[in-house]
Amino acid sequence: MTGDNYLFDSNLTGAIEDLIREAKNKLLLISPYIDLSPRVRSALKEQLDRKNQNFKLRILFGKNGKEELQKGKKPKLKSSLEFLMQFPNVEIRFEELLHAKFYINDYHMIFSSMNLYDYSGSRNIEFGILEKHSSKGLLTKAIDATDDAISNVVQNVSDNVFGTSNQTDPIKKFDKIFSNAELLYETEPILGDKKGMGAKLIGSVGFEMKEIIDKRILKDELSKMFEVKKNYSKPLVKKTAFQKKDKLVSATVLGKALGKNYKEVVADLQSLGLIDGDANQPTELGLQKGIELKSTDKGNWMVYPESILGDKRSS
Repeated sequence: MTGDNYLFDSNLTGAIEDLIREAKNKLLLISPYIDLSPRVRSALKEQLDRKNQNFKLRILFGKNGKEELQKGKKPKLKSSLEFLMQFPNVEIRFEELLHAKFYINDYHMIFSSMNLYDYSGSRNIEFGILEKHSSKGLLTKAIDATDDAISNVVQNVSDNVFGTSNQTDPIKKFDKIFSNAELLYETEPILGDKKGMGAKLIGSVGFEMKEIIDKRILKDELSKMFEVKKNYSKPLVKKTAFQKKDKLVSATVLGKALGKNYKEVVADLQSLGLIDGDANQPTELGLQKGIELKSTDKGNWMVYPESILGDKRSS
């Protein structure tokens, strides 16, 4: 490998964006954390706008992202996944143990320390290695070992990056990791005939070309997770007589009565498991204790029974 293969910080960010933008038919993005930056979204949007019927996007994320989605947390992850779900041919999977970051299209692959995360490049020292490869067989089937170009790249990466022998094939390994991960969302394009000037001449029989007219959802577990957050705004149980007559006040008013500031009140409520870690939503226990989520066109806020922090039953 040459020095041009080694990428740091902004150069690495740019290389990942180029890899996304230059993908022809295949794109696999593996990153434990996902929070798409505007530039990465722009590169992906270019792919989406091309309406390439042969283009397939595959995404693998991990860590505790699935659990946090189920609890109504991680709005940036939710927003990113909703954007990716727009693709007519996309597969999104989850692997809790994932720590590796790997990006590959039809022509290039990047082994990296950088997550597909908005602030990774600006707040961390990141490093990556860019390699070219042949597109034959990648992402859809096992690599043809008789292809010298592929074999040489795999061996080069194995020796220089991983310090391994030719028994290790990183591309096959990542493909297997993806295939074995939990499938959360999958769609495939529905194609229709396209005629006229935009069609292609097929032999001597006439014009025929397929275009994406819709998408068919094969599996969708993500939407179920996204709905969880909405449920927090509705009481899950009936209020007790005590809660009905208890006056509802803001966290600031609670603090004045207890001699505490706003942050201290929020910390107390979180420690008792009454509101979530981001202080945006009441938990199920909080709803049972009478916390309510109010909403107007100016935003959301919570109100609390004025004796909630003095009620022994809240502990």
